[in-house]
Amino acid sequence: MIIPAIDLKDSAVVRLERGDFDTAREFSRDPLAVLRSFAEQGAQTLHVVDLDGARDGVRRQKSLIANLVAESSLRVQVGGGVRSLSDVRDLLNVGVSRVVVGSTAVEDPALVASWAKELGADKIVIALDLRVTDEGLVPQVRGWQSASEQSVEGLLRFFLRSGLKNFLMTDVDKDGMLEGPNFELYRQVLDGSPGACIQASGGVRSLQDLRDLRKLGIQEAIVGMALYEERFTVAEALQC
Repeated sequence: MIIPAIDLKDSAVVRLERGDFDTAREFSRDPLAVLRSFAEQGAQTLHVVDLDGARDGVRRQKSLIANLVAESSLRVQVGGGVRSLSDVRDLLNVGVSRVVVGSTAVEDPALVASWAKELGADKIVIALDLRVTDEGLVPQVRGWQSASEQSVEGLLRFFLRSGLKNFLMTDVDKDGMLEGPNFELYRQVLDGSPGACIQASGGVRSLQDLRDLRKLGIQEAIVGMALYEERFTVAEALQC
């Protein structure tokens, strides 16, 4: 499944490089028009990131997201600034299909597992935003502004045991750079975590990247910058 991304900052569609807010490039002041374009090209699911919420949970763009969902026939998954069970409920109540939980899932896995038990594991996607270092994979939290000491392998094991299987995995140093995905990262995760459904995110630059991700066994790929830079269209991605 090809999932186009809409990242929202101050109500505009933007893209960042490596999660750095200072690199934000604005592509549209009309998120709804972008959504409609993706839908017309055949997209079935949309990935929306509330960047303001990710950096500062108080500034979440709730009304804009609700309007996008209300105007769309697509399945919409939303992340950014989800800190509590009420945040998850608010998004589900306006019609969001899946809620992406990142920082809180890394910092308090048991809490997020309890949300999944109450609301349904299929309603939650665990976001593991990773930086590759000499010491291994380091999860990033709070809008990628801070590092966590949690073990990626331990988090995957815990959530799989808890019935959660959907994971959005991003190599943050690849995100927005059009340098290709971290194929080795996904290979390691798939080999070590049978049963995990991985959404690959970060670095996709070409249709060949999508083919190579599929060969690895990746089931869903989130695409952002390549679409906005017109490397290919959603329709072409779906065809390949």
